[in-house]
Amino acid sequence: MSITIVFPGQGAQKIGMCKDFYDASEIVKDTFKTASDSLGYSMEDLCFVENEKLNLTEYTQPALLTCEIAMWNYMKDRGFKADYFAGHSLGEYTALVAAGVMKLSDAVKIVKRRGELMQRAVPVGEGSMKVLNFPVGANVSAAFIDIRRTCDRNGIDLANINSPRQVVISGPVSTLQKAAEECVQIFYENNKPEIIDIPVSAPFHSKGMKIIENEFKTFINGFDFNYDNVDSVYSNKTGILHDRINFVNNLVSQISSSVLWIDNMNNICANNGEIVEIGPGKPLSGFFKSLNINVTSIMIVRQAETFLKGKGL
Repeated sequence: MSITIVFPGQGAQKIGMCKDFYDASEIVKDTFKTASDSLGYSMEDLCFVENEKLNLTEYTQPALLTCEIAMWNYMKDRGFKADYFAGHSLGEYTALVAAGVMKLSDAVKIVKRRGELMQRAVPVGEGSMKVLNFPVGANVSAAFIDIRRTCDRNGIDLANINSPRQVVISGPVSTLQKAAEECVQIFYENNKPEIIDIPVSAPFHSKGMKIIENEFKTFINGFDFNYDNVDSVYSNKTGILHDRINFVNNLVSQISSSVLWIDNMNNICANNGEIVEIGPGKPLSGFFKSLNINVTSIMIVRQAETFLKGKGL
């Protein structure tokens, strides 16, 4: 049976994440040191000590990546192996490190720059994102074309297609609420989605991010990647496994494209294997649950130990 590891993205971060893994393992401490040395600041202070920086995207991204890779390294050090990897948005970079495509020391620099550029693309306060959560019974698939047309009409983008019951829209604050309300009106009264604000300072995964893509591509082209392993990692841009020819272009355009997480999930489920979510939160498990798929969640060291013992490791 195949095993796929999935990593959550931005939004899962919290002060104290991974501290129990850190206290229990030298390999986790080494992981934090690698990230700290690469970035020139203390990853321990960023993740474990109360501070305001952790929610600033240029710090959030390397911090979350470091913690998730540290948790993965803890399990890998015990002999746990996986066949495939996937991650949601930022989590795709964690997946690439776990698969051996990127070095951690490079990846934290790449996602730090990604965060800086994403914040710079649109002035603070001019763009944002909203979740549309649909109730059980809402026929989202049948209305999907109308949702997309409504967004297009308002200059808004579908940022994430997370599950049959959740999409995220992104774009200028001037038309974002209007687009969300018009999407609600597509559905009958008992099937109307709930609108939830996302506390972000920029419209991620929208056309507003296109302005930074060339600069980001130039930056990541300065790093070496292990292309032999890219086909073990799922792409958010395409929904399928990466290929070496389109790898860099798909990773760059992921910034302004829809995260096709529902396609990632459907392709992962087609393997009929085991799925394990590793990170400080478990949002992806909820998305898989909407497909009636159970996922093992590893958020704390006690859960990791129970899981590993169950594998005889």
